[in-house]
Amino acid sequence: MPDALTGYPRWQGEISKSPRFLTIARHEIRRATDDQWGRTAIYVAIGYAIISVGTLYAARSNPAATSMDAFLTYLALVRWTALGIAAVMVGPALLEDAQHGALELYLSRALNRRDYLLGKTLAVFGLTLVLTWIPALFYIGGSYLVVDKHPALWAWAPLGSLGYAAIWAFVVSGIGLGLSCVVRSARAATLILFGGIAILDIILTKLLEGITRDTKVDVISPLGDLQQQVVWLFPGSKAPYAFPWWWGLIALGAIAALGWGLVALRHPRLKGVE
Repeated sequence: MPDALTGYPRWQGEISKSPRFLTIARHEIRRATDDQWGRTAIYVAIGYAIISVGTLYAARSNPAATSMDAFLTYLALVRWTALGIAAVMVGPALLEDAQHGALELYLSRALNRRDYLLGKTLAVFGLTLVLTWIPALFYIGGSYLVVDKHPALWAWAPLGSLGYAAIWAFVVSGIGLGLSCVVRSARAATLILFGGIAILDIILTKLLEGITRDTKVDVISPLGDLQQQVVWLFPGSKAPYAFPWWWGLIALGAIAALGWGLVALRHPRLKGVE
């Protein structure tokens, strides 16, 4: 694929090879890892995973430090790095292609709109999922090396963390790509995704919770909604908030539906080119 357009990242790969959507996905992932903020999110996730195993080893004699609650607290922090990489990727994913003219190059060559969107989606969803699940697996695997006794149903943790990662990746990639279809700036899409979720969780819900003294208000936070799903993803775990887990699932579903709906209806198009 040509890279003659000013401001568009150099294409690395051969678009004619099949399956074509994988070529698009690989290029999108490479663009994210070449970005300084994308690399920072990845390094933070790796560093945190390594530190977590060291912390487990240091506190191996303390049952509370090696409990399922401790693991879920770890997961709650890991999802921020996954949100970070998603925010980095969604800004330029669709919007910059249309702004810089790259979309015309894509769709006028050996690529159709379906493969284009599938490749972009796979890249954002896949990297977000990996950056949530792999640190979780690192923690789980490391625990077998440094801790003799594990919580009940600990063998369920890899599968539960995969479900946790998949839900989070589906929601943030959907709403992020949706934003990339409707805002006018890649930076704005990035800031709205990361900053919006952070504001809902850190400022608005905590403020309302302090005023009402009721943790049911945390249902307005996507992070709170995700964390509430631990009651069925990790059997035997205690719900962190007062609202039913299915409230949170409905809220996450609504956010995802909004995002993917915007992608379906407002994604960049070229008339007469497929």
